[in-house]
Amino acid sequence: MSLFVTIDGPVGVGVTTATALVAEELRAAGRPTRETRQPSDSTLGNLASAGSEIYRGRAMAHLVAADRYMHASNLHPVLSRGEVVVCDGYVPTSLVRHVMDGVTRDDVWRMNRDADVPRLAVILNADQDVVLERLAGRVPRNRYERQPKVTEWECGAFKEVARFLMDAGWNVLHLDTSEMDPDAVAWSVVQALHLPRVGQPTAAVAATVPTAEGGS
Repeated sequence: MSLFVTIDGPVGVGVTTATALVAEELRAAGRPTRETRQPSDSTLGNLASAGSEIYRGRAMAHLVAADRYMHASNLHPVLSRGEVVVCDGYVPTSLVRHVMDGVTRDDVWRMNRDADVPRLAVILNADQDVVLERLAGRVPRNRYERQPKVTEWECGAFKEVARFLMDAGWNVLHLDTSEMDPDAVAWSVVQALHLPRVGQPTAAVAATVPTAEGGS
């Protein structure tokens, strides 16, 4: 059975690292797995990524949504072959970033409500101070990351988005990673998928796996 897994969260919480480690765990469990991201590495996706200083508001939101639907058409054959797809960034990030950019959440949702619903939508979060510590020394990569108090805003916004998507019927794993290392985060995601894993977690990793919010 194919699996589509998405991972989102505030800048600095470790989404890209988690995506890579979850894919690694799934391959170790014998599951053919493909890592990807949104905006995608396509002409349209790269336009959205490179154009964050040019396109704003609804224009950017529509551009990212268009890339999402195009990307999905490319992923459907992969999923139909039984491969797992783990995606760095998805609808939850749009519901945070584009609202930050002045688009209403209802409008962002209307643009994305026909997007493929993942088997599991992982939303990572952490205490604001923890995220700021992880970001220390990192140069902001786009205008979203340069916004004043962006970490405080994103941490709160992703909590709201997790609840919103649960109410919409999505299966959401909302993880507080404040006291988790990256391996523990990956282990929690794999556990939530109810798939076998090669080997057992170390006592240190197992001790850091928290009880997470989830919906089914």
